[in-house]
Amino acid sequence: MARMKKKGESGAAKNYVTRNQALKKLQISLSDFRRLCILKGIHPQQPRNVKKANKGSTAPASFFYSKDIAYLAHEPVLRSLREHKSFAKKLSRAIGRKEWAAAKNLEDAKPQYSLDHIIKQRYPTFDEALGDIDDALCMIALFANLPAKMYNLPDGVVDHCSRLKREWDEYIVRTKTLRKTFLSIKGIYFQATIRGKDITWLVPYPFTQHVPHDVDFRIMSTFLELYTTLLSFILFKLWSDLGESYPPKLDELPSAKSAATAGEGESSKQVNGGQSASGLSKKLVRKTIRSIEQGVAGGSEDAEPAEEDDATGAAPTEDPATEFTAPAGKAGVDVLPIASSSSSESSNNLFKSCTFYLDRSTPLSLLSFLLRSYGSLATRIGWDPILAPNSPFQEDDSRITHVLIDRPDVASSSKREGRRYVQPQWVVDSANRSSLLPEEKYEVGKTLPPHLSPFVEGDLAAADAEMEDEEGEEEEIVIGSDDEDKEEEDLEDLEESRPALQALLASASDPSAAQSQGLLDAAELEAEALGGEEEIEKLRVTWNKAAGIKAPSSATKSKKSANAAALTEEEREADEAKKMARGLLSNRQRKLYDKLSYTKNKAEEEKKKLAGRREEIKKEEKRKARVAK
Repeated sequence: MARMKKKGESGAAKNYVTRNQALKKLQISLSDFRRLCILKGIHPQQPRNVKKANKGSTAPASFFYSKDIAYLAHEPVLRSLREHKSFAKKLSRAIGRKEWAAAKNLEDAKPQYSLDHIIKQRYPTFDEALGDIDDALCMIALFANLPAKMYNLPDGVVDHCSRLKREWDEYIVRTKTLRKTFLSIKGIYFQATIRGKDITWLVPYPFTQHVPHDVDFRIMSTFLELYTTLLSFILFKLWSDLGESYPPKLDELPSAKSAATAGEGESSKQVNGGQSASGLSKKLVRKTIRSIEQGVAGGSEDAEPAEEDDATGAAPTEDPATEFTAPAGKAGVDVLPIASSSSSESSNNLFKSCTFYLDRSTPLSLLSFLLRSYGSLATRIGWDPILAPNSPFQEDDSRITHVLIDRPDVASSSKREGRRYVQPQWVVDSANRSSLLPEEKYEVGKTLPPHLSPFVEGDLAAADAEMEDEEGEEEEIVIGSDDEDKEEEDLEDLEESRPALQALLASASDPSAAQSQGLLDAAELEAEALGGEEEIEKLRVTWNKAAGIKAPSSATKSKKSANAAALTEEEREADEAKKMARGLLSNRQRKLYDKLSYTKNKAEEEKKKLAGRREEIKKEEKRKARVAK
């Protein structure tokens, strides 16, 4: 006989548990449960039938998969959290009894935990970890810009984030992988291409931060703890692929953070060296050395002996971060070389021949990172002493070619010959277009051209096409004025040698009277006697211009009509293909496609409207210029 089904023991009621049930099963507080879910990547779920999942209750509740909660029950971090709870009770008891020696011993033996195993579980391969680094970089860049000593942040967190950010920036500079930059209201967007993946992150402007009080820094600190561990793994792997030890020795070019905090303590002095600022624990280092020794002892006899470390005491190049497994079919592939075309190589050395001086009104760390990413050397970037000390050269150096100033204007007496005084947007626009743009439009005191986003396809191409059209119009104006002068000279010569033509042009105000009097026929006979059919054709063109008659040739008309017919045929075929493809979609996909098409058509109409307004403004400016002349 089959077993009887009981209510709440199968289906949704068994597959889901509420948050209160999860807390009761794990025996932890709500804050610890949130922290654990963030670290493990577990999210609330929405069952199809909430009433069945909640065992008949309709009260609002958050649901989790039962298997996820059972998975959390065996998490080592959960055991560490329980140990920390016990430690906190013992410490408070010792402090309450004023047993200072016991309290100090307890503080020295404070339980610690590591997130290395969580990183390996969530990201089995290095490429997966690299593809999920965008949020980590944004969060670390945000905390690196916060005040060094905040009441609700642990000590050393801001310095650690600053260190990781500088290591990442230095890797981008060394590998020349920066591709896009955009200045927005929120901050500066950067995009780099590493191992074929586009990585985009946001860096805030280096202004004084006013931290709001309604931000829950406990939640953000949990995310930051996970992200710093993830970024440490990734940076170790990336720098190891370059053949350098980790943490790297950074260049002497100071950041805005280190310049602002200079002299505040040893934390800012340790930015350029040592593992104390990198956040690597002694326990992890001992474990790494032990694993290396075991690997060497257990290796095969025919393996080649490892090379000895340098005399400088370089760190070992093995770490748990190297245990990322390669994707299938790519094992043993050397990933160190970075493929680059000739065009990318030329853009990587865009600012190599320039020497820059940064005024105190410009952000030093952001501009120096951008300039060095596109080929400028650190020794060819100078700055105002107010920004940071130890500039490679002073403002009066004769090698300076560009001065970056973010001020309304500069006194002419302070300007020097041979230098271009430009605004910082010139650097970003030149980098996005992979060529040095003309400095005239970006000079200090002038209204800057629109700063277009390189992340929107077609904006930069449209701007470049518009710039070429403007240059072409200027050339046409110059050529047209020369042609007009030449035509006037030819017309004067014709009037002197041909009386019939002179009489015809004199009656250009009344074309019908000229034809009735036979002046046009007489002029054609005169032209035929001088040069044949070519002279007659020239005469007709001259007469049409003088009389204001528009007579396009039949060949041009037929060519335009043929092109229009061909274009219509192509459009008809494209519409039929779109209709056939749309008919193959499901109802849900068809609705989504219609929404996207509607949005795209609206954007194209808006672009056409703006282009029409631009043409009208240009025509109005030309008309005013003619009237002024």
